[in-house]
Amino acid sequence: MKAPEFCPTCGAKMKDWPHTLSKGLARVIFRACQNLGDGRRFHLADLGLTYSQRCNAQKLRYWGILSKAPDDTAKGGFWILTDLGLAFAQGRVSLQKKVWTFHGEVQRFEGKKIYIGDVTGGWKYRPDYAREGVPHNPQPELPL
Repeated sequence: MKAPEFCPTCGAKMKDWPHTLSKGLARVIFRACQNLGDGRRFHLADLGLTYSQRCNAQKLRYWGILSKAPDDTAKGGFWILTDLGLAFAQGRVSLQKKVWTFHGEVQRFEGKKIYIGDVTGGWKYRPDYAREGVPHNPQPELPL
């Protein structure tokens, strides 16, 4: 028997949807790391994201990178970078590249495990550049 395309009760699409850890999502993680508030809590509007990045940021919860923060103001938009999210941002853990969801709930993970550097193509945080610096050693002038 073929599965229905739409729910007969509510009319919702009866499909699993794939989501991939992309460079755009990695930029959200990077901006979150730069703008962490108390307890790793931040507001999406404070990150200077594009419209697309703001809309897609919620997908990071599928991997456990972000979670919704409790909010007493009823404004919404507050998130927390999880311990797993911080470890992924720092390149200490790998996550599977693709997740499948059904009505916003994770169904399964798929694909090889990747590190954030695999997604970003290797861009680095400011502290990484600072660690790589070496003292200047002037070279003698070469004769012409």
